[in-house]
Amino acid sequence: MPDIVTPKILQNVPVGKDEFASQSQEHIAESIKNLILNIDNEKTPIRLIGIEGGWGTGKSNLVKILEKN
Repeated sequence: MPDIVTPKILQNVPVGKDEFASQSQEHIAESIKNLILNIDNEKTPIRLIGIEGGWGTGKSNLVKILEKN
């Protein structure tokens, strides 16, 4: 008898947890955090970080992860 595979259903809300095996959102959040913490305010008085992607690609989740860090 074959094994029964149960699908994993993801919620439609950002949980602030990186569910990718590669931990890609954690790496991106860490890079953004380092950028923010190491910026020279005298040389760069205006700061803007854009996160681009289609619906459901994890933009809000990335922001939640960044908030936790």
